[in-house]
Amino acid sequence: MTSKYVVRTILFNDGERFPVLLDQSIGEPLFNPTIYTVSVLRSANLASNTIEAVLRAVMVFYIFLDLRKINLNQRLLEGKLITLGEIEDLVRLCRHPLIKIYEMQAEVKLGATAKVRAITSEKYRMKLPSAENSRDVTSAANRVGYIRDYLQWEVDNRLLKNGLEEGYRVVLASSSARAIGGLSARIPSKKNRNVLSAREGIGRENIDKLLAAIDPNSPDNPWRGQFTRKRNQLIIHWLYELGLRQGELLGLEVSEINFRENTVMIARKADSKKDPRRKQPLTKTLDRILPISNRLAQMSRDYLLHIRNGKKRGLPHGFFIVATGGGSPLTTIGLNKMFENLRKKLSFLPDDFSPHVLRHDANDAFSADMDRRQIPPEQEEAWRSEIMGWKKGSQTAKNYTKRHDREKAAEASLSVQNEIGKSLKNEK
Repeated sequence: MTSKYVVRTILFNDGERFPVLLDQSIGEPLFNPTIYTVSVLRSANLASNTIEAVLRAVMVFYIFLDLRKINLNQRLLEGKLITLGEIEDLVRLCRHPLIKIYEMQAEVKLGATAKVRAITSEKYRMKLPSAENSRDVTSAANRVGYIRDYLQWEVDNRLLKNGLEEGYRVVLASSSARAIGGLSARIPSKKNRNVLSAREGIGRENIDKLLAAIDPNSPDNPWRGQFTRKRNQLIIHWLYELGLRQGELLGLEVSEINFRENTVMIARKADSKKDPRRKQPLTKTLDRILPISNRLAQMSRDYLLHIRNGKKRGLPHGFFIVATGGGSPLTTIGLNKMFENLRKKLSFLPDDFSPHVLRHDANDAFSADMDRRQIPPEQEEAWRSEIMGWKKGSQTAKNYTKRHDREKAAEASLSVQNEIGKSLKNEK
């Protein structure tokens, strides 16, 4: 599904990445979002991936303007912004995946001879995708917040111009305050009460089935060729056993693995000149050194000697995980396609199975080991934060221990019920 607007990242020779919001109908970046990127986002030293996320939110706003046939520049000239009714519709739109928004955009005919067909407020609401396709609350909240900040910048940029009449300044400031306040008040709450639908790992039983299936010699292995089979097996084991984020593994360089001491260094390398990928996989967590088991180290050595280096000697880069074919660094898109193939071929995997789900399973395995070793909760929290790359005292761990906490709570509940049952028998 193509869109009139798209976010693209320009990769410069020095490794710098510059995301832009393009209008594909004219083949040029949108002027105001580009100025916003330069003057606000880049000056805040944001990572390119974060800037991309902001521009995708701004893109949704521009799609909304097209859907509602709103000329933002004309509104600003009149001292207006967007009405509360339009804000309600904008926030509802932000709750849905881009693919659904693109589908709505496709219904609006844009062309040299075709006029833009405005969608009335009521028809617009009727066309909104159903609730089951909604984005998760956190993503929707971020999107609305980014749009609010961009709109505030548009207004401030206008108010700072010289020669404006005082009456116009007052009207625009008042109108923008209502609009910005309305958006802020309607940002979806991140306090999600529906904890049963929160992301979790796939569980130990399914993990065992997965690890058996991806064995290169397994008849259930979903891939062809020894290169792909062994590389993908290694990817799964690294993600699960070390609990890495996908960006951490894809950005890992061979030189950062110490086979003499069996350790690996996970480091932040934003805008690395070494990385030829337009969308650079990034490390979001703190730098850290993690131990590697003898088994995982041996698996990694075999991959390097017989798979990675055997595929194409003299690779022009030092990245650990490489793509099939020319041996270029594996991209995020390539990794996601690998997991999509897994979901299609292995029926026991859930529809949302992804590299990040394995990070949840890694935390479940860590919790189970801490229980077996009877490690105090305070020590467990400190160790977990160190391994996962979280700051000391971070509350992030709560997002990764839901399954374990629920199972332990269920055990405690059953224990209480059984004790009550025993007391009732004794009374008889």
